[in-house]
Amino acid sequence: MENIRELKTCNICNNEKFKVLHHYAAGYYNHNKYITHSWDGGLDIDLQIVKCKNCGLVYQNPCFNTNGLKYLYPKSTIPKILNYNDLMLNHKFHFLIDNIIPQFYPTPNKTKPTLADIGTRYGVLPELLSKKGFNAFGIEYNSKCVESARESGFKHIFEGTINNLGNICKQNSIKQINLVILVDVIEHLLNPTEDFNNISKLQQVGDRIIISTMNFNSLGYKLFKSDWYFIHSQHTYYFDNKSMTKFAKKIGYEIEYTFQIDKIKNITILPHEIKKYIKHKLENKRSKVLLDKKKWFATNRPSLFDNFITVLKKK
Repeated sequence: MENIRELKTCNICNNEKFKVLHHYAAGYYNHNKYITHSWDGGLDIDLQIVKCKNCGLVYQNPCFNTNGLKYLYPKSTIPKILNYNDLMLNHKFHFLIDNIIPQFYPTPNKTKPTLADIGTRYGVLPELLSKKGFNAFGIEYNSKCVESARESGFKHIFEGTINNLGNICKQNSIKQINLVILVDVIEHLLNPTEDFNNISKLQQVGDRIIISTMNFNSLGYKLFKSDWYFIHSQHTYYFDNKSMTKFAKKIGYEIEYTFQIDKIKNITILPHEIKKYIKHKLENKRSKVLLDKKKWFATNRPSLFDNFITVLKKK
């Protein structure tokens, strides 16, 4: 299929052998009942999650190629005008800005570190950090996100991917990026090793990368397995602490810091997520087409506080 490619080797260790963890047949979610562009691009194809037999990296194989990305990230879902003030107040970056970044850059107004936010969507994070003293900018793949963001007052955003990072820096006289941030992004990359090697070219010894991604070794995955919220076609790679450490070493970085939410917080929301899980299983067994508007495929797929944050430091 022209939108799909088979991954011949593991992205970390280049091993060719893997075992299948989950296989979802085409039509796993009824397209008449659900909005499914994230699940399979709306193409009614199989989805398979595998694990490298050598290093343990978990990934989607086969996966979408660059031609197929337009099915996973449609422009039609992006509003023309955004509420600038609302996005600046009600965002998901509070912990990152207030607790993680200050540990490494406590006085940005004095040092003026350069920061790049990869997969910035509307440019909220670089907008927030520029106000705190960083020379911050973001890059976003979806051109509609960039267009809407600029029309709505977001100034620190460029269209492109990691492949365009060098040219963006050159055009803006940026010679070094002290901090690169990827929030819910690394799992979407088609070739993370290549992408991070490109990032490394713009960093020097001691510069950092902050990665926030879902943890495949989390309680949420252990409990819900194939019905875990984070499994869908937008996510090509699934990391845990072990595979992240191996990945960092391969690209010439070391793990400086790792953060995970306390397990007790998962326990407090577990009853609610179990109820969602039961509802999800029941809904997906019913063949009757919904008469009202389509439901988002993940509305009742369960998840806990399954993300972890890793700070990588260039050696």
